[in-house]
Amino acid sequence: MRLIPVAAAALVAVAPASAQSAFQGVVKYRLTTEGRTVDVTYLTKGDRARSEMQMDGMAIAMLMDASATTMTTLMPSEKMYMTMDLSRMRQQAPDTAQQQFTATGRTETIAGHECEHYLTGTAQNTDMCVATGLGYYLGGGAAGRRGPGSGGNSYGLPRPGDARAAAFRAKFSNGFFPLRLTVTEGGKVTTDMVVTSIEPRALADDLFTVPADFTEMRMPGMGPP
Repeated sequence: MRLIPVAAAALVAVAPASAQSAFQGVVKYRLTTEGRTVDVTYLTKGDRARSEMQMDGMAIAMLMDASATTMTTLMPSEKMYMTMDLSRMRQQAPDTAQQQFTATGRTETIAGHECEHYLTGTAQNTDMCVATGLGYYLGGGAAGRRGPGSGGNSYGLPRPGDARAAAFRAKFSNGFFPLRLTVTEGGKVTTDMVVTSIEPRALADDLFTVPADFTEMRMPGMGPP
């Protein structure tokens, strides 16, 4: 099974639940990368998120838990799941690069919400239009060329277990939710993501947990010890 990067599959900015509880609901977005387009349904509640999508004809869901610093891949057709301990992975492969977020002064309105454009990434080649008031985007996805559940490109954002998350929260204290994301490499757009709808809605807790009849699939060095 080959999974492609799902919108900032790893755009993870860990924030306390109180900061994220202001918004609960469903966000839909479209991601184009590696020559393919994927429609993603993103559900968020507190410090947990669920991303649902179709990959090569198979339904996939990603559960992100900022408090537990885990990412769980659900494969409903197989009734299987795989959990990654992101804190453990961060200890094994620490990322000490400093993030830079450069405000461009440009704003636009997407899906009824105003957002402000920032440039980030090591080469400042990622353009994000960021909205406040929608909590912190926890992401969810896996990388194609790097293999299932590898975490993909963080686009300069701290992931769970990253000591830089506190500074990130201080800088963006009103939340950080990209409504549009564009990555340009070699003069060409290689990744494009845009939010198509935002719906505030109460969500059941069981949407963010592994079903009891699913079997765990373990990969060495990724799951809990």
